[in-house]
Amino acid sequence: MGAMKSELTIDLTTASHEQLAVTDFASMSKIVVSFPLSTFGSTNSLLDIAADLLEASWILERLAANCDRVTTNVAEDYYRPLVTATLHLPAAEIAAALVDCALLVGDEGDLPAAAEMRISDLRSNLADYADELHARDLKVPEMAEWYFVNHVASYGELSSEAPDYFAELIQKFPERRVGFHRSAWSSRLGAGCYASHDAWVLPAELDLDHFFKATGQKYRRKTFAEGKLVTLDGRPFVTSGHVCVAFPARRYFASQVCAGFSMTDQEDSWSEGPFGWGMSAQYVRPSPNGFISSHPERYLVDATGTMVVVDDGMFQHVFTEVLPLPQRSVKSLLADAGRLSETLAAGAGISATAEFNWNSITDDAFENLCFDIIYAHPKFDSNTIRRFGKARSRDGGRDIQVSEAAVPFGERPRKWIFQCKLVTNGTSLGKGKVQDVGDMLTQYSASGFGVMTNVPIDATLYDKLDAVCGSRGVEQINWSRLEIERTLVANPALKKKYFPD
Repeated sequence: MGAMKSELTIDLTTASHEQLAVTDFASMSKIVVSFPLSTFGSTNSLLDIAADLLEASWILERLAANCDRVTTNVAEDYYRPLVTATLHLPAAEIAAALVDCALLVGDEGDLPAAAEMRISDLRSNLADYADELHARDLKVPEMAEWYFVNHVASYGELSSEAPDYFAELIQKFPERRVGFHRSAWSSRLGAGCYASHDAWVLPAELDLDHFFKATGQKYRRKTFAEGKLVTLDGRPFVTSGHVCVAFPARRYFASQVCAGFSMTDQEDSWSEGPFGWGMSAQYVRPSPNGFISSHPERYLVDATGTMVVVDDGMFQHVFTEVLPLPQRSVKSLLADAGRLSETLAAGAGISATAEFNWNSITDDAFENLCFDIIYAHPKFDSNTIRRFGKARSRDGGRDIQVSEAAVPFGERPRKWIFQCKLVTNGTSLGKGKVQDVGDMLTQYSASGFGVMTNVPIDATLYDKLDAVCGSRGVEQINWSRLEIERTLVANPALKKKYFPD
């Protein structure tokens, strides 16, 4: 290994354990140790990957116990990523620790009998380490956490390969039935916390900023805002300000069960069991508004829409793999909300119809209204919408142009053209008011066409449009007064904008 120096780099897979045993590390201020995760990129077995990570965790804890401080890094390579541990101010006992680690990851061929016996002892120590890992105070919890996630994910394999051992683990750690494990960060966080690949279960009293900082996350409590859980068409969402996130209801159920199991494990406290949280609603009287008051959940949504926290009063359920809904999904949700508004109005005995004073709308305002209706429609891509010029200007027959939002893979989105016709001195819109439709569709290569008007559309115009569009294979969406007013009733914000009175 050359002359002694204040820093040393050691590859555990190639280092000689005999030479490590006689090396004087007293003058070393820093030792950089590396070894690969050998199963990565070479197996699909989660059992093998978990075993590799368990060994890596044991190595890092063995080394960390013999230095003042350790910092770690894992390369992002797919095949055999390299784990690097920098040991700051190593202790005198570091030599024995390095020998053990080199024996564990090195080539076991042609070793002296004493070395083979030591490897056998180390394998036994590794098995004991696995049994005790959930309760240990760890120096490098991130590696142990990585192991736990893969270990629990491997239970499908384990249940078939070692059913008795699997049954023993499930009996001892019931939270693993729902994909959770007692987090390796628990000791550092100062509380029993549980984690899965996409969620955390934290005690309600644990400060979120302490949790974020201790686990190395960039989130901060100040960026979260109160949200509201809504369910439309059987799909749950959490909304906060302009952020709308699909709520992971199944994972929330699993995290509640995990929280229940954690309560049953506390010998000093009485618990109703893992489903106790679901029993309380049976004993609560209805509130004055007629709803049953069951759980006082608070929903917190990060401003980026990438994390949701549910505080149920006893636990904080943190969900990490969430994303804000794309614009098309929000539009679809808006349409569902409009239909629900009509249903609720009918159920409450309130007429969904409304009187609209179309004489109060100018040509320009009517085109703006048409623009907003198309902009909010889930069929169309809002980023492509264009309004041409002022009302009654020379726009080639186009008032609004837009492309479809979703198209089959490999196809170009279809272009749509809409004409906006505000009628103030007639009872319907006839064919004479819409000219040169065919020429316009050909000129602009449109595959969709529609008329938007504040009066009923005359049958003569429908016949004309059917003939012109049908011969060209052009799809139609037309909004007469009935369709526009129905859209306004279903969208109170839009109605208030154009008809505030």
